[in-house]
Amino acid sequence: MSTRPHDAGAPEAELVTGRRPDNALALVVPLWVETALARPNGEGEVSGYAIAFGWNTPQDSTAYLVSDDALPRPVWISEAELVSNSVRRSS
Repeated sequence: MSTRPHDAGAPEAELVTGRRPDNALALVVPLWVETALARPNGEGEVSGYAIAFGWNTPQDSTAYLVSDDALPRPVWISEAELVSNSVRRSS
């Protein structure tokens, strides 16, 4: 958990490419995703459990809300940035 003040306009606040989804649904299956996006602190790529997915109307893009333990809050990640996914039981 980060103890520093968080600026909503900071680069780490917006990792999704394009705009945020107009619609979203929570995922009930534990879906682990790995992305091609570097974490803002430069330590590895964003990865974690996808807790929701979203889409725009008309459906021209899809994104996943990913909970990465290294980030202060879940972030929207464009489907195009995913490099792998798997169904895993959370520990």
